[in-house]
Amino acid sequence: MRDVEFRRVAPEIVEAQVWILELARGASEPSTNSFGGQRFSTREYFDAALTLGKPIMSCQAASDPDAACLEQLLKVKSILCEEDVHAAHSLAVEQSVLTPGTWLLRDGRDLPRSRTNAVIGHLAITPLAEKLSPTAQLTFRVASGCARYPTAHEIPGNHIPLSSIPQVHWTGFRDYTTAKDRAVLSMLLARSGTARPWGHIAFALGLPHEFSRYPPLLIRQIKRSGDWTDTLDQIENQTRELLTGPPPIDYHRRRLQLANPDLTISIARILSTSRTFRAVTPHALAVAIWEVYTGGAAEFATESLYSEDSNDGDLSSARNLVREQWSTIRSNSLLPDLGFGEEPLEWRPP
Repeated sequence: MRDVEFRRVAPEIVEAQVWILELARGASEPSTNSFGGQRFSTREYFDAALTLGKPIMSCQAASDPDAACLEQLLKVKSILCEEDVHAAHSLAVEQSVLTPGTWLLRDGRDLPRSRTNAVIGHLAITPLAEKLSPTAQLTFRVASGCARYPTAHEIPGNHIPLSSIPQVHWTGFRDYTTAKDRAVLSMLLARSGTARPWGHIAFALGLPHEFSRYPPLLIRQIKRSGDWTDTLDQIENQTRELLTGPPPIDYHRRRLQLANPDLTISIARILSTSRTFRAVTPHALAVAIWEVYTGGAAEFATESLYSEDSNDGDLSSARNLVREQWSTIRSNSLLPDLGFGEEPLEWRPP
């Protein structure tokens, strides 16, 4: 027999090879792996290993390609087997697997596959959470404790649909309860986990164009008051709630249905001939119908519907009346489709 030369293989190399083979085998199964204190699907974990190990593909140019490939594999394994994401990030930068700053994105359009991997998002972004701008913190959802890249498209389950967000936030946070502040809070919620431009969000929520400038202004105000971290946590909690159980109301469709202010005013005038609705003015009733039904603020609708001279007490009474007499309003012949089946009149997050 010919003499065969056997090279002794280090145990850590064997372990790394077995590790990547087991990941490949488990990628087609509904299993999970732990990294950085979070659980990820084995498929996502395996994809991250391949992405971070891409330099392996260029190892053939090395003087000893086998050794170079194994060295890269050992680097990737040491990073992805680290339970502390900050330590893993430092290790990835130290070993040149991650280049600082190159894995952050200014927008979420046309993202390469590597920029949507949940494991890499956690590795590259979570340790940098406090250094990011407030808008980036919303986009990457750093308050979740597991930052992630925004997906390139409106994939159900990854984003809160814009139609599920009212024009003005249901309650507001802390001292930010004016109609304008609540509208901007709705915009912040719409930005959570996405790269939607502020102008696009303002348009989708039926807000005036100048609202595209307001989110950064409100964020600065919140940061000056020291409430930004708490506000970010509240937005993240609400994002999770709405992704799990979205509102049973299509706010966008409702705004479209009452887009013509003359229609709402006509309904209010007809209803005002009834004794039930004589306690409030037709104008207050029209404003109340629009606000209660659409989840918006009439001051952002049209000038013909809202007046700065409106009496707050009158509007409050009108809103209560609309809620109490909704079945009567809904049966009005001018709005045969009002209500959209089983949708409730109003909804608030739990």
